[in-house]
Amino acid sequence: MVLADVDIRRMLGEGRIRITPISEPTIRENGVDLTIGDEISRFSAGPTVDIDDKDAVNAIYVKENAKEFVLNPGEKILVKTGEDIALPNDIIGTCSIRSTFARLGVLVPPSIIDAGFEGNLTILMVGGATPIKLRCGPGFYTSFS
Repeated sequence: MVLADVDIRRMLGEGRIRITPISEPTIRENGVDLTIGDEISRFSAGPTVDIDDKDAVNAIYVKENAKEFVLNPGEKILVKTGEDIALPNDIIGTCSIRSTFARLGVLVPPSIIDAGFEGNLTILMVGGATPIKLRCGPGFYTSFS
């Protein structure tokens, strides 16, 4: 069952769910708005990568710190949320993109936040048909169950 706003507020107040920073307007009817943070990683083309070679996998990402950036058509980037999250062992979350971006063709595959997770979320975004300038700020919607 997806948690309603009253349950989210209660769990935040009890410290069972932690989202830092958080403000009252970001708590919605059945979830919480999260922001695009100032760290992204772009995929860089290269040779074949062995999925079992962690160094090779990490080498295909180029990190950028920016308050705004352009997501190009078909480009895949990793975006960190501006919030730090901690969930208890009996609550999971899902993270999706705000409909404003989805209507522009930006895709985010289903992203599950594991029970017991602590830290910033790293979300894969895929560009639509046209370049889109994105900025730090509203971007994602998260629900809990």
